[in-house]
Amino acid sequence: DPRKTELARLANLHLPLKPGTNVALLNGLGHVMMKEGLLDRPFIDARTDGLDDWLKAVEPCTPEWTEHVTGVPADLIRQAARLYATSGASLCVHGLGMTEHRWGSHGVMALVDLALATGNLGKPGTGINPLRGQNNVQGASDVGCLPTYFTGYQALDDPALGSLHQAVTGRPLPTKRGMKTPDMWDAALAGRLKGLWIIGYDVAQTDPNLRKVREALRHIDFLVVQDLFMSETAKLAHLVLPGASFLEKDGTFTNLERRIQRIRKAVDPPHGIQPDWQVVCEVSTRMGYPMSYRHPSEIMDEIARLTPMFAGVSYDRLESPDGLQWPVPEAGHGGTALMHRDRFPKGKAHFVGVDYLPPGESPTEEYPFTLITGRILQHYNCGAQTRRTDILDVVDVDVLEMHPEDAARMQVAGGDLIRLVSPRATVLLPVMISERVQPGQLFTSFHFPASDVNSLLSSSSDDQSRCPEYKVSIVRVEPVDWEELDADDERELEAVRVEVLGRKGALANVSKEMAKMTPEQRAAVGKLLNGAKQALEAVFDAKKAAFDSAALAARLESEWVDLTAPAPEPGRGAMHPLTQIQAEIEDLFVSLGFTVLEIGRAHV
Repeated sequence: DPRKTELARLANLHLPLKPGTNVALLNGLGHVMMKEGLLDRPFIDARTDGLDDWLKAVEPCTPEWTEHVTGVPADLIRQAARLYATSGASLCVHGLGMTEHRWGSHGVMALVDLALATGNLGKPGTGINPLRGQNNVQGASDVGCLPTYFTGYQALDDPALGSLHQAVTGRPLPTKRGMKTPDMWDAALAGRLKGLWIIGYDVAQTDPNLRKVREALRHIDFLVVQDLFMSETAKLAHLVLPGASFLEKDGTFTNLERRIQRIRKAVDPPHGIQPDWQVVCEVSTRMGYPMSYRHPSEIMDEIARLTPMFAGVSYDRLESPDGLQWPVPEAGHGGTALMHRDRFPKGKAHFVGVDYLPPGESPTEEYPFTLITGRILQHYNCGAQTRRTDILDVVDVDVLEMHPEDAARMQVAGGDLIRLVSPRATVLLPVMISERVQPGQLFTSFHFPASDVNSLLSSSSDDQSRCPEYKVSIVRVEPVDWEELDADDERELEAVRVEVLGRKGALANVSKEMAKMTPEQRAAVGKLLNGAKQALEAVFDAKKAAFDSAALAARLESEWVDLTAPAPEPGRGAMHPLTQIQAEIEDLFVSLGFTVLEIGRAHV
């Protein structure tokens, strides 16, 4: 990891490589193993071929050459190689820092080469395990969400599969691969992609080169977004379908050890909201292909009929707390705890030598810093869910980590607002001085839409996986002078203060008064209060987005106080009349443009 993360501080060895040099480092480890006779020759002879191709690739990658390219000291490279090759059982676990590169696929190949060369596959405590970036990514890939494979990673052009699919579903199986996400944006801009249905994916916040992505979304004739919240992507949609959360539907999750686990509905979704599978079925039926499943278990049964590695999976068998680890080739099979114990799916594994190639872009005089983007512990993915929780009391903004040497050279102090400029966009971020990053490198997260961090990134992606290069972007840092704001800006800011920030005070007063209520009254008022908070936050977001000055928007953001804090605990004092509290909230709604209807004793 380029950064000294929490995990790196716990490690026996931390190899702080330069971003984008994974292949060089792994080949350097392979060179040491080759030269010091650390290869598992019996395993190589019995279960692999193509060794010479790999040996040729690692031959020139001496520890000294590797240090020059990666910045990792040669002595650490030798230590790491010896530890991995001689432990008796070495396990590789990698995150998105391995794959979110221009040559991410090559990095994974180089990692597989090391495991094959040392026999670290097919026995307990070994293997290569990718930590997925979001929950159930493994399960979604397993059942065909990749546009290159059918369920169980079966080839689309397999005639036997095509015949079986026709027999089970009555429809032909597509024989050509579909588009991956970056391909979709190119196709939309070219006018070839007319319609898109996005389920649970906020591409307008999380994809790189956001200006291009948003422009592509605007080119689509009919954009449907199905999600839990009004995400940045949903704001661009022609039709928004409300989604049900995992607590509101039945299904399965699959984790990185291939373990399929049952997920059981705990609560009903809000009125009128259906689980995703029912929405898909209804749309399909109206488009001419009736889907009449009564329960997700029937969908699992169809998957089992069409997918050999799931042939023995059913909801009845998943009632066990341990679930099942695929492959489960037949009904009586107990699942597969350890893969590749005796053989690989295609017989022998094949070494693939890969050479180091530089990332999609490297620092220049104009853009001297390398920016790494990622996530932080406190927030989940783009923050759509965690930004609606009390975790905002801990982290409520994206910050830019900068090494003390760089900060001193640029005369930047912790908390200063800086302008981050790439060849594609400009954003404003507060600085946090940190030795977790190396000199010349910066790190920030992308959990808050206001930061617009991903607009800085390029459209560079891996040739094979099309995974974007989130981990390497070139930028420069500029100071922000508050004097840049002119008189018109100040008047505009003051108007928004009066219209939006002033109302938060009224909401805060209502929250305080709730402390004097009975539990039943607090529950009733709390629902109204949450609605008012969400409405006011939406107004705030719209006002901020309308500013033509990024610095002005950042200044407003710094004054914004989060309105999702929990109500105070009940205290002592006179009871505040419920009708007066309700009237205050209704006045707020009216001031926001809502109409309050009184129907009997109910206020809507």
